[in-house]
Amino acid sequence: FLPANLEVIESEALFACKNLRIIPLLPSHQQQQQQQHQPTWLQLGEAIMYGCDAFFSTTQIQPYRYRRSSRSYNSEEVHQSIIQFYNNLPRLHKVCLCPDVTAQTIHQCLKEMQLNDVHANTIPLAIAASAVDHDGMTPLHILSMNPHVHVRHDVGTIMACFQVNMAAAFVRDRRNKNALDYLMEYGNLEGHTLLVAALCMHRISHRGVNSNRRFSKIC
Repeated sequence: FLPANLEVIESEALFACKNLRIIPLLPSHQQQQQQQHQPTWLQLGEAIMYGCDAFFSTTQIQPYRYRRSSRSYNSEEVHQSIIQFYNNLPRLHKVCLCPDVTAQTIHQCLKEMQLNDVHANTIPLAIAASAVDHDGMTPLHILSMNPHVHVRHDVGTIMACFQVNMAAAFVRDRRNKNALDYLMEYGNLEGHTLLVAALCMHRISHRGVNSNRRFSKIC
């Protein structure tokens, strides 16, 4: 996750980062609003993600190549591919990746998704909330790792996504972790407690009505 006010990423700044999954090389929504109709791209140095082998393998983006003729890497080509990959992510995933994501922006995204489909109802929204990306992550996974949400102690944003489809809390990514695991790992105990409490309340209210076995493991 990038800082909301980031303007420059220097050459090889993320050298050999093993935990890198996706990086939005675009200004945040807040920055774009401040820049009105002329949002600027982030200034990117040479081969900013050189050696991030796991990232390139998972996303299937071609890694950097050194060009002897110009004595430089094909950085612009690779960075454009990363931007295109990010643009093709599911819409709700992109919203949850934003440093300035809020409950309001999540609700707005879901509302617009409904308006774009005259036949939409709660089912496609639930599918959107549990859809997985290239790394097996749901939007809830992303929110559970988003440091900007944790710093604000913004459990409302996490709950806004969680309430669309509670079962998304049990989806495991390629690292065999679910959103609850990441809330604990990133120290968001308040968010973890609220999600577990909500799951338990759901379990109690649906007791005896074909309740999901995964809910009973927590409660």
